Amino acid sequence: MKRTRVLDSAAPRAAALWLAALGLSVSAARAVAFYPEVSGERTYTDNVRFTAGAGGEGASDWTTRLRLELPLEQPLRNGLLRVRYDVGYERHRDFPELDHDEHELRVDLGATLRRGGALNVLLRGSRTQNQVRADQQASPDLFLAPRTNRDIVRGELSYEAVASGPWRWSGRLSAGAFGYDPIGGFDSAASVAIANRREYGLRFDAARGHLSRSLAVHYGFRRFELDSGARENVHAVGAGWTRDARSHAWALEAGAFLRTLAPVGATGIPGPRRSEADVLLAARFSREYRWWLLRFEAYRGPSSGGTLSGTSTDSVVGLSLARKGAIKWRWALHGRVAWSDPTDPTDPSLRTATLASSFELRPLGRLGLRWSAHVADQSSPREPSLDGSFTVAGFGLVVYPAGTAPGLGPGGR
Repeated sequence: MKRTRVLDSAAPRAAALWLAALGLSVSAARAVAFYPEVSGERTYTDNVRFTAGAGGEGASDWTTRLRLELPLEQPLRNGLLRVRYDVGYERHRDFPELDHDEHELRVDLGATLRRGGALNVLLRGSRTQNQVRADQQASPDLFLAPRTNRDIVRGELSYEAVASGPWRWSGRLSAGAFGYDPIGGFDSAASVAIANRREYGLRFDAARGHLSRSLAVHYGFRRFELDSGARENVHAVGAGWTRDARSHAWALEAGAFLRTLAPVGATGIPGPRRSEADVLLAARFSREYRWWLLRFEAYRGPSSGGTLSGTSTDSVVGLSLARKGAIKWRWALHGRVAWSDPTDPTDPSLRTATLASSFELRPLGRLGLRWSAHVADQSSPREPSLDGSFTVAGFGLVVYPAGTAPGLGPGGR
């Protein structure tokens, strides 16, 4: 039987050597899955600054967006490697100083090692000016802020192993850096302070049960560091129940966290340290039907604050519904509501609701017509100047040079 030669270049061979060093190997029985996507879109926004308050409203603009998506999936003998790189360019009609290129890189490596251990590596990096995307439930940008260049880098390393009998344990290390730089030549009419920040995390879980049903307890530690000099350490404990059936899966988690803050005053002098406790909650549910997929997520816990001036306790509820498996047309709908309760009592609380939708019609197998819309609305009960909203709507053409991969929503993603 003739073996499939996956790729023939120096880069894949170097990657194979790197994987072999981790005890992994490329599967010769299955070729690389590669379904690139090229798209062009014309969009309109009624608030190009994304700034809350009167300073940003009314600044509308038309935008032309070009985008290339390069998703690659490589089966391994004992795992799977996914790499995706997206690059795009955005050109504005009335605000040429906002013309910019965008980049996003995602790497996911999952592998089963010796003695039944499972290793997972996740890397995320992006550079963009857009924010508050409802179709990205894990986005750190939950709240409206002045338009800036946003550089976000995150990484996570986790390992899971079977201890004895029905017991399993897992450990996870994570880190992230979030940079928000002003756009040269552009007045964002800023009404919300922005600070660069970094965060580091450690989590340990012990679970009892089977892969389809288990009860777990966990301990976690997170540290937030802001460029303003403020520091925050968070210790969290909790318990959770998960169930993974053939057509649906859900998880519930409850616990508490203790945060210790080292704030910095307006003069740059460290303020008195203080500690406070709060409740930690999380819930996830997904159900797969024949033609569509339903997902629900809810979370309450500590946050580094995203683009806000300080750290906070965030509560998030998200719901998504997507058409899957269709050849001629696909659609997706995402909604999210987020509340911010700042740790500094002088900072105002916020509520932001977002809704994103997309619809794609493919009259030809490798050609599609795509419509999209994205709406965000923000309000603050204590600070009306932070109230704001924006709407983005667009229409475009998408080309799949190698056809579409089986997936969810437009583009098979």
